[in-house]
Amino acid sequence: MTVEPDKLMFRAGRKLRRLGLAALAFPFRPRDRKIVPDLRRGLPALGQRLAPPYFHGVYGSMAEAARDCGNPFDSAPWVETAEFVTRSLLARTRSANFVVDVHLIPFATLVADLAARRNHVRVLDFGGGQGDNFIQLQAAIDDSLKSKIEYHIVDTPNNCKAGELLLAEFGGRVSFHRADPDHGVHYEPSARGVYDITMLCGTLMYIDGWKELLADLAARTSDYLYITRTLHTSAAPTFYANQFIVPSVGPWAGKYIGRIATAIISPAEIEDLAAREGFTPSLDALLFAYDHRMSSNAPPYNQIFQAMTCFSKRPPLNDSPEINARLAH
Repeated sequence: MTVEPDKLMFRAGRKLRRLGLAALAFPFRPRDRKIVPDLRRGLPALGQRLAPPYFHGVYGSMAEAARDCGNPFDSAPWVETAEFVTRSLLARTRSANFVVDVHLIPFATLVADLAARRNHVRVLDFGGGQGDNFIQLQAAIDDSLKSKIEYHIVDTPNNCKAGELLLAEFGGRVSFHRADPDHGVHYEPSARGVYDITMLCGTLMYIDGWKELLADLAARTSDYLYITRTLHTSAAPTFYANQFIVPSVGPWAGKYIGRIATAIISPAEIEDLAAREGFTPSLDALLFAYDHRMSSNAPPYNQIFQAMTCFSKRPPLNDSPEINARLAH
């Protein structure tokens, strides 16, 4: 894999997302008005095929949105889905044409750069599932760097258990740490400590107390804070919703497996939290915007997108042929 310099560090996402916000006059704030989804017909049955919309309701807090939701990400259907994805990745990495997912390319670049300059690099992957991000990192970087990387994954108990079994023969310095499925800010003390780089991939928006968690992780990260595949809105302040979870791949593809409270986060709030710990943005990229039909909410609460952002306590990484060569294989 070769990382092209013009695709590594850019700010196009921020510019696109802030278009039309000069007035900063939002129609109303979630705390002033609550929109409760109409569930009088009842929730879908487990395993029922379900089409969009998947985002419902506008709440002022995670606690309000979380009533009667639970966490499907520790359930058997999701664990089976995650195992399908992880096994598929293991198979794909054996191909000479394997390419790292776009939302992980900057992460792999940063880890490789740190490992090239240091004897020991500690990585925290908060919400790292059964090891899919770790597998891609191992496939992306040069063999000479792998022994320097100490990789830690925090996830729900069932995902950790499955990941330990799947990666038992894969190799690499990887450790799993259990988190409380209903209170992600509570996790095993073994995962605490200082890390060179911390990543939250598709995770931050599902944590009750995400601000507390982000502040804690930022305080214990020395170089890079990498946040990717996170749900955002620039059309309103942060609000909360119910998200119906319908996997796109695996044995449960297209089928309802549960719902969870989710934060649709204003990027400015993350920037402010990171800045308090001395971080500045070094990457800001738009991954994709959801079709408005994915949400049952009226504007502006149907304007949701995914982005990846990196914050740094050091000057932004200058991409170079040398770094690209270390990632190429």
